Amino acid sequence: MMFRRFGLIILFLTAAFVSADNENADGGFLGITWSGLGSLEAGQLVKWHYRGGTQLDHTWLQQSKVRLVAHKEITPWLNVILGFEGAQWFDTYDKFSNNPFEIPQNNYSFIIHQSEAVIHIEDLLKFHFGVFPYKYNPEAQNLGEYLFRTGAYPGFIINEFDFAIARLTGFWIQNRLFDGKLTNDVIFNMETDFKPYRDISASYIGSYSPHPAITIGYGINFTHLISVYESSTTPKSAGTQYIDSSSHDSVSLTFRGVKPMVRLTFDIKRFFDLPIFGPEDLKFYGEMAILGVKNYQLYYDTLTQRIPIMFGVNIPTFKGLDVVALQFEWYGSPYPNNYQNAFSIQPPPRPIPDGPQSGYSDYIYRNDNWKWSLYAKKTVANSFSIIGQVARDHFRTHVKYPYNVDREEGLSEGKHWYWMLKVAYGF
Repeated sequence: MMFRRFGLIILFLTAAFVSADNENADGGFLGITWSGLGSLEAGQLVKWHYRGGTQLDHTWLQQSKVRLVAHKEITPWLNVILGFEGAQWFDTYDKFSNNPFEIPQNNYSFIIHQSEAVIHIEDLLKFHFGVFPYKYNPEAQNLGEYLFRTGAYPGFIINEFDFAIARLTGFWIQNRLFDGKLTNDVIFNMETDFKPYRDISASYIGSYSPHPAITIGYGINFTHLISVYESSTTPKSAGTQYIDSSSHDSVSLTFRGVKPMVRLTFDIKRFFDLPIFGPEDLKFYGEMAILGVKNYQLYYDTLTQRIPIMFGVNIPTFKGLDVVALQFEWYGSPYPNNYQNAFSIQPPPRPIPDGPQSGYSDYIYRNDNWKWSLYAKKTVANSFSIIGQVARDHFRTHVKYPYNVDREEGLSEGKHWYWMLKVAYGF
């Protein structure tokens, strides 16, 4: 806790010092280009549940964030980018007493947002090393972005309000051709969020725009491809092994898997010369992925239950707002969207902790296939934004202590939903 608070103090003092340095001839301290972002967000979980059981209504959400990023050009071919993010946030409710009326705890967090070196080779290639934010689907304002915000075995999905981006640690080769019409990315990243930690995944992500109105995206992620400890990636324990009915071989469940993805964006206004529309208006789009192409007789025997599909449209605002995105998702998994097992001492690659009869309600998880989200944003003078969202997505509660964290999504019934409002400002 002391480290996190100390980090926040450094972040605020650095931002103040940078702001006072504007008289420098080069426009920044030590020749560094600075950018910063602060935000305040609040909202309400109107209806939701905790761990598939406790039904709670009208729970208040609130957090503040500050981000500071420094960009330094070392040579014409080498840039260094360093960024930190701090947050002040409250427990969704006090889970020690399991009482939603307890006063929630005030918490602080401090993380690395970006820490990378970028090597340029003309305009052909970029090599990124370190910690970097990555986004491949610009239309995914909330749902989607499946390659790096999902698991394979088990097939969980995560998302975060106004942050449809993944922070990756590793190596990224970036290629852009034909004025950006053809893109190719190769990424090797180390697992830092979910057990088994430190495994290396390999990904390829590309896109092609044969016409200004059409973008086709595609990619594949080989998750946990290279294991640090194979006994953790493919544990051989009770409940994770079975005898294949056709080959009669012993098969072990594994966290390792292959996740292909395809997406499509159709910008219908590009066919008409109508200046009344904003740049994001009237875009139709979709994304689909397979969270593990291989079937296993235990838990993972039906491919269609491992395919999330997102589709949406940007509603026209005629330049009144930056974007209004209405998105839907279908994901037919019969199991809870839960990554609890990825935090146990010896995590098994099962979708539920103790087997099929572990106390989860069949009713809840047979009626959670559909998700929806309505997202809106308005920016003023490129430095002040107002963002709002109403959704039933993959929201998870925020609490301080790991043993109280609800790693199962809280909006699993049709009546569950929440709203959020955010004010962001920066330089």
